[in-house]
Amino acid sequence: MPALHVLGWEQAPTYNRDTHAVLWSFNGTRDGGGRIFNAAVLKLGRYGFERIVLIDNTAAPADAMAELLLVANAHQFVPGATYGDYVPSTDHAATYGIAGLVAGVLGVKLVKVGALVGLAVFAKKLVWLAVLPFVWLWRKVRRKKPTKTSAASSAGGVPEA
Repeated sequence: MPALHVLGWEQAPTYNRDTHAVLWSFNGTRDGGGRIFNAAVLKLGRYGFERIVLIDNTAAPADAMAELLLVANAHQFVPGATYGDYVPSTDHAATYGIAGLVAGVLGVKLVKVGALVGLAVFAKKLVWLAVLPFVWLWRKVRRKKPTKTSAASSAGGVPEA
């Protein structure tokens, strides 16, 4: 697959409060020649977002953008899952804003989020160390102590009466 080279924003990321969507587009070229137009819409919902992407080699970005907006406006979340259905007292909110969301979708490394994810993965791998004492204690409790009867029978003798 040929490499893509971003030339610049056709439209910088913008948030539309009426539709609860983030829209951006940029122009680029690919190795071997050829123009690329890339546009995306993030439609925010109660539990996350839906990403709608258009990649085109058109010389008319306005026409491509009109098609993308047509598809984006046709997409609807199911009742109860829309952005307006968010309940602050029960639903969890993301700790990053629109800029962090766009950066994450575009693949830009976010140090804060990345560090937290790395810490969580590290902690998950070390959780077995916290479990080891309990496993040792469980095995010690479950181990049967030999009695006189079992000791005599294991030695091949006859139990005393």
